[in-house]
Amino acid sequence: MNTPTRKGKPQSLAAWRAKRGLTLEQAGRALGYSESGYWKLERGQRVPRGGKLLRVHLVTGVDIAALLGRAS
Repeated sequence: MNTPTRKGKPQSLAAWRAKRGLTLEQAGRALGYSESGYWKLERGQRVPRGGKLLRVHLVTGVDIAALLGRAS
């Protein structure tokens, strides 16, 4: 599977999860979300805020702009 990266960093949560072979449940647990909460986050239906935003960025390496749904 070809996942988008920039300088070795995933550009999306889906790419991060795929690279590690994680299920939605495993990825959600790692980031402090339920499976459905993570699914919404990965698809842009939910935007992490405050401390969650920083945690998701630090754990995954995905740019904050991408997590907020903005082009980077």
